[in-house]
Amino acid sequence: MRTRSSIRRSPSRRSGSVYRAAGFRTHGAVHERLHRRPGSGSLISVVSHSAGPGTGPEGYTRAMTLPAELSALLDPAAYPHPCGNIEVVETHISWVILTGELVYKVKKPVAFSFIDFSTLARRRHFCEEELRCNRAFAPSLYLAVVPVTAGPDGVRMGGDGDVVEWAVKMRQFPQSAQLDRLLESGGLRNDRLEAFGASLAARHRQQPGRRYPPDELDRRVLAPVRDNFRDLEALDWMADHGRLLERARQGTAAATGAARERLAERLSSGAIRECHGDLHLSNLVLLDDAVCAFDCLEFDPDLRWIDPMSDVAFLFMDCLVRDRADLAYGFLDGYLGASGDYRGCETLAFYAAYRSMVRAKVAALRRGQARDEAAASGLERRALDHVRWTADWLGRPPGRLLLMCGLSGSGKSHLARRLAPRLPAVRLRSDVARKVGAGLDPAAGAGDGVGQGLYAAERTEALYEELAAVTAALLRGGEHVIVDATFLDRRRRDRFAAAARLAGSLARVIWCDAPAALLEARIEQRRRQGGDPSDADLAVLAAQRRTFEPPGAEEGVIRVDTSSAWDDDALVDLTRRLLDV
Repeated sequence: MRTRSSIRRSPSRRSGSVYRAAGFRTHGAVHERLHRRPGSGSLISVVSHSAGPGTGPEGYTRAMTLPAELSALLDPAAYPHPCGNIEVVETHISWVILTGELVYKVKKPVAFSFIDFSTLARRRHFCEEELRCNRAFAPSLYLAVVPVTAGPDGVRMGGDGDVVEWAVKMRQFPQSAQLDRLLESGGLRNDRLEAFGASLAARHRQQPGRRYPPDELDRRVLAPVRDNFRDLEALDWMADHGRLLERARQGTAAATGAARERLAERLSSGAIRECHGDLHLSNLVLLDDAVCAFDCLEFDPDLRWIDPMSDVAFLFMDCLVRDRADLAYGFLDGYLGASGDYRGCETLAFYAAYRSMVRAKVAALRRGQARDEAAASGLERRALDHVRWTADWLGRPPGRLLLMCGLSGSGKSHLARRLAPRLPAVRLRSDVARKVGAGLDPAAGAGDGVGQGLYAAERTEALYEELAAVTAALLRGGEHVIVDATFLDRRRRDRFAAAARLAGSLARVIWCDAPAALLEARIEQRRRQGGDPSDADLAVLAAQRRTFEPPGAEEGVIRVDTSSAWDDDALVDLTRRLLDV
């Protein structure tokens, strides 16, 4: 198998064998698909989705054509396997060839300011990078990098002739399996995204961290935020919406100020990981009964090496903008329960707003190149909807605080897990925070007895102090918070209530209770099954009974008997009324 250095191009209205375009000025931390597209001179061709192995989402250009030198790939005989109807989906940077069971993605020989596929060697490199990056998220979807060869029998996918191109070989899936389509059809369940959140946390945790000097904060994180507003202001038609844009800007400035210290700390402490970079519902698919991500950003490491909370925030925001807070907070709860990254949650509002404003910018720029008035109007509405969402998101009043309270085995975590996506609220679980703070997996057993090791009095005190600080920051940012801990003594409950008052909010208590025999049975069953962050055993339960100070009516308490089934809707409604939300 030999390699040709280039493909001979047939005459084209584009000049030269490499398609070039004046690039829109982008920044290394801009994560929306804009960085995959031509810029100010060529934005007419921007599409709304990137090329993935589905069957042609809205925004793709469907065609039955390929460049002359690759046109043989429209013939089923060019493949080493049976084919169905062959279709081609074209984007600005690739041709995606659908063959029935398999998909082949061929990168175009393009060079933009933000991407360079101009040589065969570079296209092979980025095919290999696409495979490497995406197999971390979807190993059963991304199969191999294969050569396109030219020999005596013509152009073939694979084969032993001269290599004229390279392709990423993928498993094809139906468009209806994409999560944006499942959402539209009513088939997207909360538990799917919660489970995906947990698997994403495991993926992030497995990656080595990278540290950056403090002066990188502006270049990597803050400058892209400013760029969004600058680029929107430069559009003439946006002047009619100056007050709305200014409201979003002021909210962003406040969120930046609130998160700046945490952003800098995470940048310098090694929290940065190689992430997906473009994590939204259109880049998720239900495959083999599990959600997996595809179409990771392969062509620019700066777009992947980001704060994991930025990855989380994109999907979180996408669900919220689609009016599915339950999906957003269910996904977040799954992620936090597996990662314990509660401090990172202090940056969530900032990153969600940033992701929304990038989407606003993309839609606004596409409006100027729309095909007709109707398309332009739709893109303008989309841009303004994102600006408005950002302004509203960052203008929320302080959130409310809900303290779970009760002995081990009383069902606090089970109930909190069900409440979090429906209130909705961020759940902070003390068992998870305790393990992660000690460098352990949340589900790992600590092996420490009552008052020892991780459960020593001074470590428990430090844990509650940490949770109180995170709680206060989230409340100030507008999040409702559920703190999932035993809260057996009044002093700790009072401390969190005081933190809520300082944030301009209030705290209420849900006291979970059950008969002693049931508490013991649950604890024993949990220990037999394993995999739960709680280390409580019967000795712990006995110690808790001796010191428990039940909450009083003045604390604003709901007492829930968890020995029998409860009506979720009624409990959520009661909790909302208790919290006045």
